[in-house]
Amino acid sequence: MLNPESTTTKLRVVFNASSPSNNGVSLNDILHAGPVLQSDITIQILKWRYFRYVCSVDIEKMYRHVWVDPKHSPFQRILFRNSEGHIRDFELHTVTFGVNCAPFLVIRVRQ
Repeated sequence: MLNPESTTTKLRVVFNASSPSNNGVSLNDILHAGPVLQSDITIQILKWRYFRYVCSVDIEKMYRHVWVDPKHSPFQRILFRNSEGHIRDFELHTVTFGVNCAPFLVIRVRQ
């Protein structure tokens, strides 16, 4: 997706795993999303009362830091059109936005 107004990221890859294929089934339809591993924010804030200091972070580009098994990367294929109009395909080797199991995968790796 191209966003010329953005000052930080003018171009970002958007992977739509909900887009159906020719048979009407999307990648997200056949993937298991996994259980929710994030803890409730209310519980976390209440736990902070027990500590003198707390730390909260936002892991930048978290999905891009976790590699998928090489046998699974063919299922994360994207098409890219260069400036001359030629189309190339690429396999993504990291956990990708748009895949319903992405939050489970990165949090489980972190744990």
